[in-house]
Amino acid sequence: MKNLVSNNEMNNKSPSRHEFELTLFGNGYGECVLLHVCDNKWIIIDSCINPWTKKIAPIEYLESVGVDASKQVKLLVISHWHDDHIEGFSRIYQLCINAKLALSQAMHQREFFRFINVVHQRPIYSYAGKSTDEIKQILDTMLNRKEISGEYKCKWVSNDSILYNEKIETKGSDAKIVALSPLDHSITTALVEISNLIPKANTQIRVNSSINPNHFAIVLWISIGDIHILLGSDLEERAHPKGAWSVIANNGTRPNDMADIFKVPHHGSQNAYCNLVYEKMLTDNHLSLLTPFTHGKVALPNHSDIKRLKEKKCSGLYLACRVSSKKNRHDAVVEKILKESTKSRETLNSFGYITLRKNVLDGKDDWQIITYGNATKL
Repeated sequence: MKNLVSNNEMNNKSPSRHEFELTLFGNGYGECVLLHVCDNKWIIIDSCINPWTKKIAPIEYLESVGVDASKQVKLLVISHWHDDHIEGFSRIYQLCINAKLALSQAMHQREFFRFINVVHQRPIYSYAGKSTDEIKQILDTMLNRKEISGEYKCKWVSNDSILYNEKIETKGSDAKIVALSPLDHSITTALVEISNLIPKANTQIRVNSSINPNHFAIVLWISIGDIHILLGSDLEERAHPKGAWSVIANNGTRPNDMADIFKVPHHGSQNAYCNLVYEKMLTDNHLSLLTPFTHGKVALPNHSDIKRLKEKKCSGLYLACRVSSKKNRHDAVVEKILKESTKSRETLNSFGYITLRKNVLDGKDDWQIITYGNATKL
């Protein structure tokens, strides 16, 4: 393992054609993963905003290393429909005109499209969150592109779907991305819940949402030659009666390799933990990465989460940004405005990322680990 490199300035060196790179961004509320899958091809999974610059984190990073997102981003993935994973994604989709878009199969149903339309026709349903605004803009852009090019360039994803499969020109092996979820049970449950959110005709009654987008999140298995990565999104174990992660770990059709990198699901929460994942899907010297989530009284990972994760066999546990507990006090009027208008006071000054790089041509090459901003090793 190469020494950890900490930077106070955003990285401005692009990986070479034969280097794989994974960057995990976090801002204390949202998260995003950016991949260089060799040969100057990039993939963006989810989206978040850099609160320091107000820019979309993955786009800002690509610009800093001289990458033209409109040409070099080949795949976009919305892992699930939650504000902390989708903020800014409609703009990403507009910029990355050559990229295919992948979304959960649970979102490719009449019930979901009808719900999105209802939300935007009736202001009283704006409680659904910014995520519906982002989805509506994405769908509108998709329709406009269809009229121009004649194709949607969209992939609706369920377990075992292949999202990406290309030869690595500099190595001769494959770069492949396979979805391990959403599971069939989760998709069916999501459709029932979405149907219940659609108000009846001529009613003005607010519908209480019980839907949990984490349950139909897209978990990804990425293989770049001999490198294997498991990206856990926010999938929770309770998304399936038998345990969603338990079902995935025991699935005989999934890739049977062991992952070198693990993006810990749902910010390290206990409800996304499954020991079978560590036993059957990860090497003993894997690297674990996660992002924090702070909203109201919810703060993940908590002390017991970190303790549990540090007890697992791995070569390092990294947090994309450490959330500050310090609050600047203002007069009562300003305090009230801040309380009503911000996700969390603690997240306002939090941002960071972890970048992992490795030469795919050299099997003995170690990972180069770069941290920026509030990112830290735990």
